[in-house]
Amino acid sequence: MLQAKMGDLMKKLREATQDTSPGAKERLKLLQMQIQALQTQIQQLQSAAAQKAALEQLKHQQELAAAEKKKLTDTTLGSVVDTLA
Repeated sequence: MLQAKMGDLMKKLREATQDTSPGAKERLKLLQMQIQALQTQIQQLQSAAAQKAALEQLKHQQELAAAEKKKLTDTTLGSVVDTLA
């Protein structure tokens, strides 16, 4: 959806750069502002996606660390029980 919108804005921008009618400069500036706003929105979405991926990776690493800690605790507890027996 955003790509289609960007394509549409770029097409309008190309047309606006060739427009010599009154108000063309203002329309060109408006299109440039719309393109910048869309680029900012895309960057924010990419950043949010990267943050989500990083959080998922962190969660996975924490789960692995917790499993390893439990395994080590179980092994240590087993050694203590063997020693006491």
